[in-house]
Amino acid sequence: MSKKKPQKNISKTAGPSIPDNTTMDKSIRVFTSYEEMEEKNARELASLSPEEHLRHATDLIKRIFSEELKEEFSVCQVFIK
Repeated sequence: MSKKKPQKNISKTAGPSIPDNTTMDKSIRVFTSYEEMEEKNARELASLSPEEHLRHATDLIKRIFSEELKEEFSVCQVFIK
């Protein structure tokens, strides 16, 4: 039976402001396995409210499509015979 290494957390709570006027917790976590990391991520996601999930998804979409969202939309008309 192998001993598990203790999880190390290095935290710096003073981070840059993000849009909803809260600060981001910057931390580095060292895990002993990918499974341990995935379990921790799943627990954190499960603890979020539906509103937080939606906010994160919206922020991700805005980041991914930031250039496209800056462009003006052109209206395309389709005529059916």
